[in-house]
Amino acid sequence: MIALSALVLCACQPHGPGGKPAASPDDPLKAAPPPMTAAQIGGDIDARGTEPFWSLKIRGTQMTLSRAGAPDLVATVAAPVLGDAQAAWSGQSADGQTIKATVYVSDCTDGMGDRTYPLAAQVELTQLTQLSGCAARPASAPKGVAAR
Repeated sequence: MIALSALVLCACQPHGPGGKPAASPDDPLKAAPPPMTAAQIGGDIDARGTEPFWSLKIRGTQMTLSRAGAPDLVATVAAPVLGDAQAAWSGQSADGQTIKATVYVSDCTDGMGDRTYPLAAQVELTQLTQLSGCAARPASAPKGVAAR
């Protein structure tokens, strides 16, 4: 009888996908939207970092890396390779440098203020180790962040 009562109580709770209990509308933590997925990363991306200062723009099939005191590197890229909560683009600049940019679904702060970005970014160059920073879609960049 106790087992039957427990079964009836479980069956009465609302369930979401996969049979998990659905979020209660009065529980803001459980009702929050799911985190961004790798499939949502594709498209235009703006990334930037400090020490050294750099910025990266991905627009369609073009990736442009700007760094202080250096000419911009422009590479043609294909669609991103998607992985678990990340996307990676790779291309080659006119001077033969390989540029690889990877963005990860992870809150990121730029270290220069209280701005939080939805993505972390890493850029690798043939002749440079790595650049690390933050990224967002242009429309969802933190307020006060101008495109470089």
